[in-house]
Amino acid sequence: MKAYKVMLKTELKLSLRGMDMVIFAICMPVVIMTILGIIYGSKPAYEGASF
Repeated sequence: MKAYKVMLKTELKLSLRGMDMVIFAICMPVVIMTILGIIYGSKPAYEGASF
């Protein structure tokens, strides 16, 4: 278990060191979902849709 924790800590440091991971894994999906929410809003898919 100790080796797993050391490896997890090392991999976390390596992934946070590269800012491309933060941009593409966290920021980009939030921005895309926000844009899609603004564009489509609460329009139903078709008339009479219950969701």
